[in-house]
Amino acid sequence: PQVPMGRSYERSDLFGGDEAPAKSRSSILIRNAAGRRVSRGQKFALSAGQASGWIAKNQAKVIAEYPDGTAAAFVTKFGKGSVLTIMPDAAEAAARFPALTRDILDLALAAAGRPALLDVTGSNENVETSVRHSDDGVYFSFVNENDRNVTLRVGPGSERNECFNMSASVPLPVSLVGGRLTLQLGPHRAGIWECKLSP
Repeated sequence: PQVPMGRSYERSDLFGGDEAPAKSRSSILIRNAAGRRVSRGQKFALSAGQASGWIAKNQAKVIAEYPDGTAAAFVTKFGKGSVLTIMPDAAEAAARFPALTRDILDLALAAAGRPALLDVTGSNENVETSVRHSDDGVYFSFVNENDRNVTLRVGPGSERNECFNMSASVPLPVSLVGGRLTLQLGPHRAGIWECKLSP
């Protein structure tokens, strides 16, 4: 996608550089880790097609770059905040480098003063999820609309957990392995499921 233009800001200052022409780009390489899931030097293949790059200025911190040296993901400090940009589109980012995408989203949440409550893996575009915090714990709700089984892993997990179908009050078996809850969801499981993780 293109980095948006605007009348109220100078695009190159806000995003820390200038857009490079879209062309076929085969992979991205991690230059600077954005979080704990990916490390410097890791490489991720991209699907065939056109992708825009970014010619970063000094104020932009490049997280990932294409083989031609243009930026694929970067962070720019601007005013009192930060601008985080991923050049490949959302579907490509989620499919090809989900761990990096999640690191960048966590960086954005932390910059806004709202760090992620839970780390959820195994989901896709057909699994709806929500997370909320209350005085008695963290609640995690989900609906599986896939036509296949889905295994979700949620962390940090807790031995004090309750998972059930909100409409039928049917319990959902879960296991706690390595500090993460594992939930097995069948295809098109009816209803909304919720887990309460108590402190």
